[in-house]
This record gives sequence, C-alpha cells and structure tokens, in this order.
Amino acid sequence: MDPIIWDSSIQTGHRVVDLQHQAIFKAFNRLLKAMQQGKGRDEVHRTLVFLQDYTQRHFSMEEELMDQSDYPDMSQHCTLHHEFIEKVVRLTDRSERGATVTIAVMQFLKDWLVDHVKVEDMRLTRHLAQWEARARD
Repeated sequence: MDPIIWDSSIQTGHRVVDLQHQAIFKAFNRLLKAMQQGKGRDEVHRTLVFLQDYTQRHFSMEEELMDQSDYPDMSQHCTLHHEFIEKVVRLTDRSERGATVTIAVMQFLKDWLVDHVKVEDMRLTRHLAQWEARARD
C-alpha cells in the first residue's frame, strides 16, 4: 500500500483546511510506515490516537465553518464525519486491547480520507469561497 501523496487533486484551495488535511495525511502515512516497518503496538496505537484526536479537531473546525456560512449540505457532511470518527474510535479501542491494524483497515481509511476530500470537502470549500467573496462585497 502506498502512502497518501499531497497533490493538486486533493488541494481544496482553502488554506486552513489544506494545512489540516496535510497534517491528517502525514499522521496516516506515519501510521502506515510504522505498520510496514513492524513497529511495536504502542507506537501504532499512539499514532492512531493522534490521528483520531486531530481528525476530531479538524472535523469540528469544518463544522464550525459550515455553521457560520449556512452550508446547505451540513447535515449530510456532519453525518459522514461522525461515522468516520466512530470507526476510528473503534479501531483505536481495538488497538488498545492488542488487536492488529490490518492493511485492509488502512486501505479503508486511506480511501475514505481521499474520497472525502475530493468530493465532500471540495464541495464545502467551493461554498466557503463563495461565502467569503460575498462577505467581502
């Protein structure tokens, strides 16, 4: 499995959102590397906890922007966030109890993150750009 590579296809153009996405992808890539190098469960678990915490903070920030800008698809977008967090929390809990994180799980996380950015977050950041432009006028 390859790491997530930052490129223009996942760059939303919103500075704060992009910086936070880069941090999430770096955490994912650290987790993948730790697994591939056979690092201990403690290191894998610590990285999972960081990914969970940072993703929750990022989603909260996005949801605040959605609320402020009256984003019309906020409910659906928030539901996707909550479902993802629930999965990561369950994964982190299983890891804490000694379960191994599999490549299949990592592939799911990677696919979800990249797809979410390319579809949902691109839609959100287009809305935010229009909202910010109207606010400047």
